[in-house]
Order: sequence, then structure tokens, then C-alpha cells
Amino acid sequence: MILAWRSTFCARGIPKSGTAGIRGSMATSTWTSLDPRRFRRSSAPRGMRGRRAGGRIGRLVGSWKSIGRRGRSRGPSRSQRSKSSWPSSKQTRSRTSGNSSMAKAFGYRVGDFSFKEHGRIAAAPSEGLAAFVPAVTPGYARPDHLAPLIELLERARREPVRAVIHAPPRHGKTDTILHAIAWYLRKDPTLPIAYATYGIELANSKSRDARAMARAAGVELDAGAKGVGEWRTREGGRAVFTALNGSLTGKGFRVLFVDDPFKNRIQAESPTYRSRIWDLWQGSTINRVEPGGSAIVLATRWHPEDLSGRLISQGWQYLRLPALSDDGRALWPERWPAAELEARRREVGEYTWASLYQGVPRPRGGAVFNAEPALYTSAALDLVREYRDGIGVDFAYTARKHADYSSAVVMRSHEPERGRRVYYVLECLRKQVLAPEFAAEGARLQRAHGGCKAMGYVTVFEKMIVPFMSDRGFTVEARRVKADKFTRAQPYAASWNDGRVLLPEDVGPDSWVNVFLAEHLRFTGQDDDEDDQVDAGAAAHDLLSSPAGRIAGSFSAANKRPVKLTRYTR
Repeated sequence: MILAWRSTFCARGIPKSGTAGIRGSMATSTWTSLDPRRFRRSSAPRGMRGRRAGGRIGRLVGSWKSIGRRGRSRGPSRSQRSKSSWPSSKQTRSRTSGNSSMAKAFGYRVGDFSFKEHGRIAAAPSEGLAAFVPAVTPGYARPDHLAPLIELLERARREPVRAVIHAPPRHGKTDTILHAIAWYLRKDPTLPIAYATYGIELANSKSRDARAMARAAGVELDAGAKGVGEWRTREGGRAVFTALNGSLTGKGFRVLFVDDPFKNRIQAESPTYRSRIWDLWQGSTINRVEPGGSAIVLATRWHPEDLSGRLISQGWQYLRLPALSDDGRALWPERWPAAELEARRREVGEYTWASLYQGVPRPRGGAVFNAEPALYTSAALDLVREYRDGIGVDFAYTARKHADYSSAVVMRSHEPERGRRVYYVLECLRKQVLAPEFAAEGARLQRAHGGCKAMGYVTVFEKMIVPFMSDRGFTVEARRVKADKFTRAQPYAASWNDGRVLLPEDVGPDSWVNVFLAEHLRFTGQDDDEDDQVDAGAAAHDLLSSPAGRIAGSFSAANKRPVKLTRYTR
């Protein structure tokens, strides 16, 4: 709910009378709701110009502190406030929390709105969706870079549409969809609309945003429909926001949006989860669309056989908006210039770039790591003064008495410039031995590198090995496996291919580096015969990519004096 104190705080400026004039006006002015149906008028008593006015409500319409108000009264006692007609703090929070969260989400204060006619935008009934976005949300530019999406959304209101849409992250596609929902209800307040995504928390968040947009657009909402997941208009239209496995059953819709059915690559790479999403789509999602209605799926193309891939194979329209065109032009150069996108491409790696930013997911089976890795010399390593060491471990122990190769990779991370971290591969332990012997070798390796932290991804059976290793001096943090080796290797491969994983240069023909490099170059993620060193390297990379742990080296940022530190402390 948006409140105005005689419109004083809806404007950006302060009256010439200054704060004294504001104090003087409080005895006679009244709070007026921009939505008169939801908030009754009430006189503000003179004594209420204290904490309650300047505290809870004042934060919504312009902080009293920000205008330099001094010497204000502490206000009436609790008993006096209980007898007042002033709205309670609970009422205030419930009636304003939606708009307050929207204001924070869009990066401006509620007091910065410039509404006309009590909150209705001054736009012609025939305005298009592109002009509607900045009219409803001040500070938003026209989404002209999404012109094909705008055209498709406008067409979906007039005729049946079946479409799959891909756009890069942080390019405004979801915000445009939420504005489209408000725009639809402004054009036709009897329209039933559904929005489904991978999780209920995200759906509720988007529901609050879209509802605030609809109110700002002048859509008359039903005062009795206060639920987050579903809200209605006075004319009978409704908007339902839910998880894909949520409450769509039993309802019909003229427009259905499915936004990101998969939360991440881990879900999309799982054949079981892909089948589950497809069953939900066929069983309780697409059959909710009424005759003549439209269904639009917006999704990251994580996998060739994800929901989008199956719908495209059935003949659905595929609107692909790549971050970079084939000739190198950026989709949204004002926000994401081509140079910035190229830098992001190096950060995430080609496999993720193709799916997340270009909408052309690659099948597995190709080379993951570049054939020409970056190298370092011993002299260059000696110049590194601030660093963290870590060990990645891959246990190869199963229910059998003997085991395949187990590996431990020692890495050192260093940040030569802000935002760019490099990883030096210092040593690799690779043994086909029983658990006691590998524990002894791992303990020796850990002591040789200052007792640095070790981490490995383990299965349920391998997790039982960890206490056994710890009892023998090799302390390893066990993280439960949530994805396969191929998926876990993607961040590691992105750093490798960007030249930020460095191998020793001055090595002999029998060095561990040769076997280490050969395994990485053969790795495809498709049932490779040997992938233990890749998995251990990915674990070390993940361990050192997080900011946890203290930097080892010879510089203390606390006292600006050289000090002697251990090589690593947790």
C-alpha cells in the first residue's frame, strides 16, 4: 500500500517552509491511501508526530531523518496510542509490505513514484507492452532489445501461441513476463493467467512483484483475495503463481507461462528429473490451457532433451535470443557490451556458455579441457606472496576388497588482480592401493603442505571411509555427491580453458604431470576409463574457489606489517 501525506512525500523535493512547516501541518493533515478501498482515512493526532509517524510509515514515504527533522517528540504513551485512531503497526506492515518489497527490488523508494489519479498510470488504453514497462516501473527502460519477445507476448493475447523462448540471464526476460501479466489484466481484467516455475518460494516472490505492477497499472484487484499464490481482479480475472508440481490442477487458463522448470544444471542433466518434469507437463500443466489459449515456456537450454527440446521437436516455435549474434553483436549492448560478454564466456567455459547464453546446448562426448594448458615456472611460483593451499580427493573405494585409482590433487590459489583467481597445480598423488596405505600417503601430503584443508565428493559408501582416513592422520571434508563427474568438472574446465589453471613447466618425462595432463585431455564425461584426477582436481578447484579459510603468505592486511604465518589455517 502506498500512502501520501498530502502528497508532500510523493514528490522528490521538500516544501520551502522546511521541517518546521512539516511539523506544523501534522495537526490538521490526514493520511490518504492511493488505493481508497484498502485504507480508511484517519486524522493524525498532534502527539503522533513522533516515533510511529517517523518510524514505520515514514520509512515508506521518505525517512524523517533524511530531511533533517530534529527535536521531535517521543510521541504518546502506549495507552494513549491504543486509544488513537491511528493505524496499528501490524496494520501498517500488512498494508505496505508488498509495495515496500517491490520498491527495494526495483532499486527506488516508494516515495519516488509519480502516480496520477490515485495510482493509475497516465497511459492510453492502446499502449503497447514496450511502452507499458517504463510507465509502470519508473527507472526501467523500454525493453527494445527484447522486441521479438514483446511482439510474441502481444500476439499471445490475441491468438493461440505455442512458443519456447530462450534469452540470456540478467537480460530482463522474466521482468518482461511479469509486466506482461499486469498488461494483460489491464487490457482484459477477466483473463485467467498462470505462472509456474521450479519452486514455490520463487513463484511467491514473482507473484508479489506482478501484483504490485498490476496495482500500479490501475488494475482493480479483489480486496478479498489476499493470498500470495493467487490473486483476482474485481471483474473475475485471476493470476496464479505456483511451482510446476503445484496447484494448477482443477483450473483453466487462457495464458500459461512456465519460467525455468529446472533450477540448475544438476536437475537438467538428470534423466530421472527430466522425465519427472515431462510427466508433470503432460499430466497437470499443458492440459490446463483453455481452447484458444496460449502456452509459453521460458527456459535455459541446459540439455538437448530438456522440456524445451522436447517441445521444439513437437513443432513449437523457438524464439532464441543469443547473448552474442554470429557476427559478434551483443543482444543488449547498453547493459552487456560485447567485451563484457566475452569475459563472461571465458569465465563459465564453452559448454555452459553455449547453453546458458546462446541457447544451443551441446551434447556430451566432446573434449572438455583445452589441449594447451597454461604453465608456470618455479621462479614465478616463488613470487606468489598471498595464497591458499587445498587438496582435492577422489576416493575409488567400493564394496570390493581392492580398489581402482584414488587421487589427491594439491592446488594453490592466488588472486593477482581483483576478481581473477588463478590455480597452481602443485602435486598429484595417484595410487592403486588399499585404504590404509592411501591414508598414510594422504597424511604425508597434507603435512608437507602445512596441514591444508582437504575435500572430496563422496558416495554413501565412500563416506564411511572418511573417519577411517581421519584416524590415520588424513583429515578430509566429505561433501555428498549431488551431480555426476561431468557436471562437477564444468567450473574447473572453465578456469582451465581460460588459462587460470597452471601446470608445472620444468618437469621430466616421468613426471606425474604427463599422466595428469593426458587424463584431462581424454576426459569427455561419458563413462571414461580414467577420471579420478579430473574429479580430484575439480574438488580442489571448488574448495579454493570459496572465500573460506585464511590466506597464507607473508602479508597481514590487519596491521600492514610483514608477519610470519603458517601456510594455511582453517
